Amino acid sequence: MIDYDAVWQQLENNAGRTFTTTRGLKFTYSVIGHEMKISRKEKSITYSTVCLALDNAELLNYSVKGPKALKVFGASYLYPVLLDLGIIHVPDKGARKAARKSALAGSEDAAHEAASAGRRNDVREAASAGGRNGVREAALTGGKSGARKRPKLTLADLQIVRGSAAAVGTAEHNAAPGSHGTAEHDVVSGSNSAAESHVPKVSIIIPCYNAAKPWLRPSSDDPDMKVQVTGADGKPRTILHRCIDSVLGQDFKDFELILMDDGSQDETGAILDAYAAEDPRVTAVHKPNSGVSSTRNLALDLAKGEYVQFLDADDWIIPEATALFVHTLEDLHCDMVIADFYRVVGEHAAPKGDIGSGEVLTRQGYADEMMKNPADFYYGVIWNKFFRRSIIEKFHLRMDEDLNWCEDFIFVLEYVLHCDRIAPLRVPLYYYVKTDGSLVETQSAGITSFVRMKMNVIEYYNEFYKQTYDGLDYALRRPRIIGFLVAAAGDGTAFGFAPSTKKLADVMDDGLYEGRSGK
Repeated sequence: MIDYDAVWQQLENNAGRTFTTTRGLKFTYSVIGHEMKISRKEKSITYSTVCLALDNAELLNYSVKGPKALKVFGASYLYPVLLDLGIIHVPDKGARKAARKSALAGSEDAAHEAASAGRRNDVREAASAGGRNGVREAALTGGKSGARKRPKLTLADLQIVRGSAAAVGTAEHNAAPGSHGTAEHDVVSGSNSAAESHVPKVSIIIPCYNAAKPWLRPSSDDPDMKVQVTGADGKPRTILHRCIDSVLGQDFKDFELILMDDGSQDETGAILDAYAAEDPRVTAVHKPNSGVSSTRNLALDLAKGEYVQFLDADDWIIPEATALFVHTLEDLHCDMVIADFYRVVGEHAAPKGDIGSGEVLTRQGYADEMMKNPADFYYGVIWNKFFRRSIIEKFHLRMDEDLNWCEDFIFVLEYVLHCDRIAPLRVPLYYYVKTDGSLVETQSAGITSFVRMKMNVIEYYNEFYKQTYDGLDYALRRPRIIGFLVAAAGDGTAFGFAPSTKKLADVMDDGLYEGRSGK
């Protein structure tokens, strides 16, 4: 098994040295976080890309003829570095042939073994050798997570406040910044046996990081002036209150709400504890900051529900959202539901969807629809989708913690590989609020960096279609599949003059809009 961290340490130790590509170009590199910054043309090679290159090198017993054999973006620079450090070597012709023959032998068994060992690229080689039917269940299950080793948080690192008014006490929604309420809030377990023994129908997961931002809306006296929304108790409300209140106000009641505090430095932790104090369905979890993917993964480890639903802390849902998700999935006997949503800008909201028909789709039908607009938020995010937890756990599906872009898209692709029936729900259920640092702003940073980010994702996207279609069908669609690399990500627009756009006050539940739905 490759020690990826040890190789990365070698790369760090040799940063600043001068290397030469196979074409005679000299370059240096620096290591910043989990990226190798190449001196020429501002190229960047990520930790996960290095892992993929090492997987491919291992397939050839580290006898690598040239950069192309590594099959990764930036290989022309990575190859001479790995060669100079003795991690790979140039094979003689006979050894290289023997290595490839050995790697491709017994493809189906090799695929299962590779998947369980975490070697995703071995799975790909076995599939290309003819083991496609055998690898459908094995490919992309454990491979990706096992291949990219990095320090991870575990359940032992969490502080859990379970929903029980008797256990948690009388915490206030607006406690001091940085506090989690009283000391008893750190870890509470076994305090509400009836609630804890109940297996909820749905697990709703919300990762939260410094989410206690003021909830503002136009003043009734002066629309150009913003005022902070207050609750029924007269206390000021935050966008986090808006999000959580929309969940607790659902028509469907059989759920658990897992609120994940990702090391927030504001009032977020105290607000979550207060909700856990008031509702036995709420669990507040406090943890060191580790990013949204790690946070969602830990929440999945805690989840008990039959189904899984996600929200982001600055968004909210309509009162019928969870009920519609549950009834659609169960009535149509589906594995996933994908719903329309509202795209919110300021005080206006525009409905957004992509699949025009309400007919149940096969996996291939869903793939065909996604191919028409692959970079759309509609397909890429997880918060407009409804999942079966049995599929997530059976195939060990989790967010890739080494990706900082499109990690939720990758999760959805891997989940869909195990779906037979997918239901489009042509009702906007979710209010998505455009925030700074969104994908749209990321693109404006420059086409070079934008394409570089997409190169880290295109491999997964391409693999999804390889697993979904037979050889000829895949070949016919391949030009459109590659179009994902240059497709612009879109999340819809919301302007006051657009035909489909409405004022937020006209589409929101009155009680939630006025801040009256929470205590």
